[in-house]
Amino acid sequence: MKTRILTVVAAMMIALSSMCFAHVSGGSIYGLINTDNGQKIVIYTSEGYSVASVIEFRVDAQLENHDVIEALNGDYLTEVGRIRIKDMHNGSSQNIIQIEGVNLSEREALRWLANGGAFE
Repeated sequence: MKTRILTVVAAMMIALSSMCFAHVSGGSIYGLINTDNGQKIVIYTSEGYSVASVIEFRVDAQLENHDVIEALNGDYLTEVGRIRIKDMHNGSSQNIIQIEGVNLSEREALRWLANGGAFE
């Protein structure tokens, strides 16, 4: 009986801990293009791919392909919305992006990028 109770408690702890880490604050830029409407990026995270438009950036520290980025101020790269990110390559934390899609497959994210940052 004691073993069963400990097993149930352990399973509940695992379930609760996975809920706490349901969103991801870090990732890497998997692809980017420059469009008339600004820079569009694909972000690889452990939960899948997210796509975003760059709203603000430092002119001397633009985002580049394969840069590692991290969401600041308690925001996540896996939630739609406007967030500030830190580029770990150049240390800039003045970039603001608009996450437009999350939990996408690689194919969906790259199709979005090929369409100039628009879903079909």
